[in-house]
Amino acid sequence: MMQLSVVADTQLVHQAWQRCISRIFPPLSADESTRLFHQFIRDPYTEPQRYYHNLQHLEEMLGYLAQYERGHGWHGKYAPALMMEQEGNSSKLPNVEPHSRNAVDAVQHNWVGTVLLLSILFHDVVYDPKRSDNEEKSAEFALDFLKTAEKQYMTSRRDMANVASEEQPSSLLWADAQAAQFVRETTSDYILKTKVHLSVEPAEQLRLSSPLTPSTIAKCHDDPLHVFLDLDLSILGQPDACAYRDRYAANIQREYSHYPQVDFLKGRSAFLSSFLNKPQWYKSAYFFFLLEAQARRNVAEELAELATQLKEVESAAVPPP
Repeated sequence: MMQLSVVADTQLVHQAWQRCISRIFPPLSADESTRLFHQFIRDPYTEPQRYYHNLQHLEEMLGYLAQYERGHGWHGKYAPALMMEQEGNSSKLPNVEPHSRNAVDAVQHNWVGTVLLLSILFHDVVYDPKRSDNEEKSAEFALDFLKTAEKQYMTSRRDMANVASEEQPSSLLWADAQAAQFVRETTSDYILKTKVHLSVEPAEQLRLSSPLTPSTIAKCHDDPLHVFLDLDLSILGQPDACAYRDRYAANIQREYSHYPQVDFLKGRSAFLSSFLNKPQWYKSAYFFFLLEAQARRNVAEELAELATQLKEVESAAVPPP
């Protein structure tokens, strides 16, 4: 499987944004779209306390999502989040199984892709390393964004009251109350689940020692929540150990520089050790076989480096005899 190259811009972030607003906002001018993007995405993610939890993190997640949809597909679980725009030609899409025709499954199939994009864009939108409620506040922020979209939709409906019905934005999320409720509740739930990554059980226990056959991944019907959580942890499987240290480990340490160094080193070591004690980090077969082995190597190496740093700091703190 091809590994993702390092991103240099936020092209996918803007693409995800445009795809979301096209489904939940009435038609916007370019200036209004840009204003909302700055208000809800760019400004929060460029705050000065962010070194890792920034726009590049979103871009990396979306890059892996695009890779997942191209290489693995979505098997009828949901309409693709990014791949239609990535490929630009529906004839290139993999075959998918027909989804159930009942109303609940139809709503999920049509809107889970949007939920994935919203969850990626907003899951770290509130990030203060000194607080413990970032996930809850991020979920609230996402719901505020959806309220803004719904308000503009209702205003648009009133303004178009005398326009032929086929010209009204009936394909938008807010035209379907069941879909609107699904997107609100599921987006909030996905974001809150990032607080308890390893408490969310995978659908199947996987082992790196098990042989990987072409049908292993092809037969999987991944829970989109599992895909989202795997995307959030994708940095752990960065194939370049130096890039892992520079892009992730060092930047996390910068974000927590308000703590005494000894406290950070001990806390970070305990956090990573809790990961190593878990038998499976990635919940989907695709990301498990793509990232799990490298992720464990990266984390083990970071733990060793943290132990070395801690020893040096504690030694320096001991007064000479």
